[in-house]
Amino acid sequence: MTPFGSTQFFVTPNAVEYVDDWSRVRSPSRARRRMAKYRQNIQKMAKPAAYQFGGAIHIHPELYRELKRQIGGRP
Repeated sequence: MTPFGSTQFFVTPNAVEYVDDWSRVRSPSRARRRMAKYRQNIQKMAKPAAYQFGGAIHIHPELYRELKRQIGGRP
């Protein structure tokens, strides 16, 4: 039995989600309006994520280590 009960975890580096990083944009609302015509300083970034399919959870290794650390398990 795992420290998480009967939930089955699959650790995979492919479990990421892509988010827009707007931190380099001075005015996000103006940049959003101008995106169709002009290039803005918006970057796509990969962020660790976890996805549930049926009874199994596919999780990024960084998130899995953090989850184990929080419940007191070994990394």
